[in-house]
Amino acid sequence: MIEIIRKRLNSVFVLLLLGLLIASFAFFGIGDVVQVGQGDTIAKIGDRRITLVELARSFEGFVERQRAENPEITAAAAIRSNVDLAILQQLVQQAVVSEAANETGIAASPRRTKAMIASLPTFQLAGKFDQSTYQSALARLGITEEQLVEDMAQQQVIDQVETVLRGAAVVPDALAQAQLSVMLETRTADAILVPFSNFEETIDAPDTEALEKFFETIQGRYTAPEYRDFTALYLNPEVVA
Repeated sequence: MIEIIRKRLNSVFVLLLLGLLIASFAFFGIGDVVQVGQGDTIAKIGDRRITLVELARSFEGFVERQRAENPEITAAAAIRSNVDLAILQQLVQQAVVSEAANETGIAASPRRTKAMIASLPTFQLAGKFDQSTYQSALARLGITEEQLVEDMAQQQVIDQVETVLRGAAVVPDALAQAQLSVMLETRTADAILVPFSNFEETIDAPDTEALEKFFETIQGRYTAPEYRDFTALYLNPEVVA
C-alpha cells in the first residue's frame, strides 16, 4: 500500500495536473502559488496554509489505517519509505486543486458528497449503506465525520477539475499511433524441456575463450534497438485559460 501511494503521487497525470494549475495561476497574475511558510506552516498555497500539525495528523492516520492491514508497519518504517514526504506532496497538490477550484467557482455538491460516502464499500453491509458500520469504520480509521465529509467534498472538486483537463487535452494522431504500436507489440517464444537424464556423459565447464566465441556467434539473437520514453505536452493560451 505504501508503494501504491508513492506511485500515484509520481504519475505523469498528477504531475501534469499540478504543473497546469501552477502555470494557470502565474498566467492570471495571482502571484506566488506555493510558498515556504514560517513557524508551524510548512507550505502556503494562496490563502491555504498546510501546518506541521496537519501533516502529522495525516501521517499518523495513514499509518494507523495501514496497520489494520499489516500490523507490522511502524511509523519509522513509513518514514524510511518517504511516506511523510509523499503525504506532504499530496496535501500540497490537493491545496493547489482547491485553490484553482475557488478561483474558477467550482464547488462540491452536498448531495453528491453524501452519495459518494454511501457508495464506499467500507461503509456498506450486504451491499447497502449501514449507519453502524459507518460509525465503526470511522472509529477504526481514526477520522471524524466532519473530516470525511471535507475530504470527500475535496475529492469531488478534484474529480471535476481532472475531468475538465482530460477533456481539453489533445493528443496528436502521430504520437497516439506510435504509442499504440508500442503497446500492441507481442513476443513469441519456443520452450524445449530436456531431461537431465538424457545427458549420459559429464559436460565440463567451458573456459573463457569458448564462452566468448559462443557469445559472438549468437549475440545477434538477443540485441534490439534502444528505445527512448518521452512525454509530449502541447499547450496554448486558450487551453490554459
